[in-house]
Amino acid sequence: MRHEGTSRLFEAGFTIEQVALVTGHKDWKMLKRYTHLKLETLHAVLANRAA
Repeated sequence: MRHEGTSRLFEAGFTIEQVALVTGHKDWKMLKRYTHLKLETLHAVLANRAA
């Protein structure tokens, strides 16, 4: 669940600092372990921002 939630926050456009506040991670190294982004989803996020 933590992996999924962390990834969804990034996909929603939150910054590293904002996600870390929500998840409680103190450094990027540990936060990165819980982040599993899908390339297709990132493309969709970028396309929505451009529209």
